[in-house]
Amino acid sequence: MKTDSIFYQLFKVFPSSFFQLIGEGTPEDYTFSSVEVKALSFRLDGIFLPKRKRSQHPILFTEVQFWDDEDIYWRFMTESFLLLGQEKPNCFWQAILIFEKRSFDPGIPKEYHCLADIGQIQVFYLNELQRETPDPLGLAIFHLILEPPKTAVNKAKQLIEKTEDTIPDATVQRNVIGLIQDIIVYKFPTIPRREIEAMFGLEELRKTRYYQDVAEEERQAGERIGELRGELKGELKGELKGKLKAVPRLAALGLTVKQIAQALELKQAQVKEALKASQ
Repeated sequence: MKTDSIFYQLFKVFPSSFFQLIGEGTPEDYTFSSVEVKALSFRLDGIFLPKRKRSQHPILFTEVQFWDDEDIYWRFMTESFLLLGQEKPNCFWQAILIFEKRSFDPGIPKEYHCLADIGQIQVFYLNELQRETPDPLGLAIFHLILEPPKTAVNKAKQLIEKTEDTIPDATVQRNVIGLIQDIIVYKFPTIPRREIEAMFGLEELRKTRYYQDVAEEERQAGERIGELRGELKGELKGELKGKLKAVPRLAALGLTVKQIAQALELKQAQVKEALKASQ
C-alpha cells in the first residue's frame, strides 16, 4: 500500500483522525501541510502548524513508518530541527512517530531520551491501538489500513455508512469516503481491476482517486499509441510513395518487374500498377 500517500491524504482531509490517535488537541487550531526543508531538500510527511502565531498549541511534526529503518529517529529529528532553525517559530513543538508495529521501532537513541522524557517525542503503534465501541471514525480508518484483505471490504462499507451518518459537511464527507475507497484499492495491487470492480462495486470504484488516476494514465497511453500509429502510418505511406516513384526509373534501366519488386521489397502487382500509372 502507498502508505505515505494514504496517511498524508488522511491527515489532510480528516485531521480529526490524527488528534484521536494522539489523544489531545483539535484540528480547529491547526493547519496541516507537507513542508520541504530547503537546506537539504528533505520533505517531512506532514506538519500540523498552529493557525495563530505565538500560539499555546505546539507544532506537531509527524512521521509514519511501515518498514525497518534503523536511522528513522536521526533522520526525522534532523529534518525537524532544520525546519525549526529556518522558521524560528517561537513556540513549543512535538515529534510524533507512527509505526505500523512495534518491531519497526529501532528505539529512541539515548541522545534523545531527554526529549522523550518531557513528551517532545511521542511514539504510537497502529497495530496496538485499542478498539472502542463504537470506534471514533478516525481511529476506525487507522484500523482499516491494517485490516486483513478478506474482511477489509465489508469494514470499508461500514465506514462509508458511518461517514455519511456522522459527517454533515458534504465536501469533507465526500473526501473521507474517497479516502476509504482508496485504501481498499491499494490493498489489492495484484488483483485485476475487473475483480475489484465486482468486489467493491464499479460505480463506487469509479469515484476513487486511484481509479481516476489509472483511467487518466490509460487515456494518455491510448492517445500516445494513436499518435505513434499515425506517425508510423505516415512514414510507411511516404516510404511506399518513394518506392513507387523509383519503379519507372528502374524499368528504364532494363530491370524486369520481378527484379524491381525484389529490389524495392514490393509486390509485383504494385510494380505493374506503378508502371501503368507512369505511362
